[in-house]
Amino acid sequence: MCSRLQFLLFLILLLLPNCLAAQNTTLQQDLNQATLLLKKHHYKGEPILPQTPEFLIQVAANLDDSNLLFNKNDLSFLIQKYPDISKTILTESDAFLTDWLAVTDKALERSERFIQTFYNASVSIKTLADVEALPHYSDSAIQQNEKDQQGAVVYNETLHIVQSWLTVNSQVTIDKQTNISQYVASYVQKFKKERARQILFLQNNKLKWVSKAIKKTYMLYADPHTNWLSSEEFKSFISALSQDEKTFGLTCTENKNNKLIIDKVNPASKAAILNELKSGDIIETIETENSRLDFPTLYDWYSIQWEEGIEKIKLFIITEQNTHHVVEIERQTLENTDNIVRGFILNGLAPIGYIGIPSFFTSWESETTNKTLSNVLAKEIIKLKTSGIKGLILDFRNNGGGSVKEAHELLSMFTDSGPMFQYRVKTESNTIQQKMANDFVRGRVFNLPLVLLINENSASAAEIVAASLQAQGAALLVGNRTYGKGTFQGIYPLYDNPANTEYITITEGVIFTNKGTTHQGTGVTPDIILPTLFESDITREENLPHWISAEPIKALPEKTPRFILPENFAQIVPEFEQKVKHINTLYQTDSTGEVEEMKKIQTISSAIRKLYAANLIGPMSVQPNAQDNDLMQSNNAYAQAVKKQEKNISNDPYIQQTYLIINQLIPIWK
Repeated sequence: MCSRLQFLLFLILLLLPNCLAAQNTTLQQDLNQATLLLKKHHYKGEPILPQTPEFLIQVAANLDDSNLLFNKNDLSFLIQKYPDISKTILTESDAFLTDWLAVTDKALERSERFIQTFYNASVSIKTLADVEALPHYSDSAIQQNEKDQQGAVVYNETLHIVQSWLTVNSQVTIDKQTNISQYVASYVQKFKKERARQILFLQNNKLKWVSKAIKKTYMLYADPHTNWLSSEEFKSFISALSQDEKTFGLTCTENKNNKLIIDKVNPASKAAILNELKSGDIIETIETENSRLDFPTLYDWYSIQWEEGIEKIKLFIITEQNTHHVVEIERQTLENTDNIVRGFILNGLAPIGYIGIPSFFTSWESETTNKTLSNVLAKEIIKLKTSGIKGLILDFRNNGGGSVKEAHELLSMFTDSGPMFQYRVKTESNTIQQKMANDFVRGRVFNLPLVLLINENSASAAEIVAASLQAQGAALLVGNRTYGKGTFQGIYPLYDNPANTEYITITEGVIFTNKGTTHQGTGVTPDIILPTLFESDITREENLPHWISAEPIKALPEKTPRFILPENFAQIVPEFEQKVKHINTLYQTDSTGEVEEMKKIQTISSAIRKLYAANLIGPMSVQPNAQDNDLMQSNNAYAQAVKKQEKNISNDPYIQQTYLIINQLIPIWK
């Protein structure tokens, strides 16, 4: 299935016109041009390429991360022809591409046969015992030959069915005799249709697809964040950093019967305002100007949103009350629901403001617009301050970063004039220069106690803010050690001419705190650690290949901290720690067979639900600020969105623990 990120990467095609002629260049010309840009701008220079086998395996992974398209026999031909890729990639890349296209032709043809093989094999899958009886294959390795590959396809796709079944039957008691044949039959029919469309798409776009995989692999060996962007991905990158997007205003999923249903409706969309569509509605047919898709899949839904030129669609809907109607919707420029920033008040002890910060969005269209994180956040803080809050929690969990400029602007709200952080950057003269990011405005927008809630998915710009405020003693950090991305990137057009359609992101420098430390590779360690779920599975920057390491630099004079933590400060509720530890113990317990693994997943899911359902600290009520409360009275869709967010906040044990901690911070804040 396509992820939300994949969806964003293609949906943005519709936001900007693409009327320029494509750049007519070869792969070899493109790689050599990229190398020149890397030599000029990259913090460390051009990529250092590995031996041929590793490079080829990475290209295959970029083409197919499921490892079900290519096998080792495919790659052996390329290994023999290109024994030293580091010496030939920039001189024989066009021939290399031609050979990869031939290998890909064979792989796609084989994949069509594998689909039928899987379809035939699925008929014999009646119970979970039948799944356990299948030969096991690793899903993280390229298979040796076509026979093993065929077995891996059947096994891994069957596991996908079981995982999908478990998702919609999460509380059903299971054993080896649990019958899943009806679900398998329904799933496989849709799978066959969906995969056939995917293969056709890949066949029709093979040259672009394979060429991009080779380019992205080449860039990977510079560092994990230097990347090659097509024009579509570039526009998507810009969109992901914006608070607005052009969209149909819906997200979809599939129900337990594998039917496409509406998951969420953007409260600002016309369909929501007119109450035409609701969560749970089944989409029976999607009709565009040129096509009609009956019984559409989730892949169909994504494909329609990706396709440039489709501005209006008709949805044939079956409601949960089994009524039928047709809704016509158009693309609208709407607030990106992933980037909504909304302030709430937590009550029970002292009134505390709470604001979730999902990303560091900014405006790329105009420097004068106020749709930037710093401006939106400032407005939300003013709303909360008028409600009499005694402190503020900013939630940076799962915030993957975004605009470094916005990180700079946000920091200035909580610090006084002077340096906020340091950075080292490559200059035009190919030297490394140390610089400072300064706050030129005296005073702070917010002077009350401040806590930042972070976790292992807080990265990039979110880490800049967290590390800088912690180093200056301007905020207390609570949660789990962050991801560890302390580098920043610039975006460059591959060719400096109007026909350019490709871009590269290049790592230009490393961020340091005023104390001279960096979170690059190590992450930011919070002042108060809250145990996290599934710690053993967490991947951070330090786990990635080719990440950039950096030594500490000279510290700047320290500012007076806003607080000094006493010993034994902020003891967390023992029940919380015990529940998280119990879940992690369950997760790390080995299972024997798929059925036992499914039972373990059910047990863990139940334990997590109980953790989030329990009020671990006594009464903590959540309410919107006064202005949002007024708006809720006149806009039902908006009210539903706010109420859902209220519920999520009130049931979140990490927010509950942080609420306790900030109340203990109030007496010692200067």
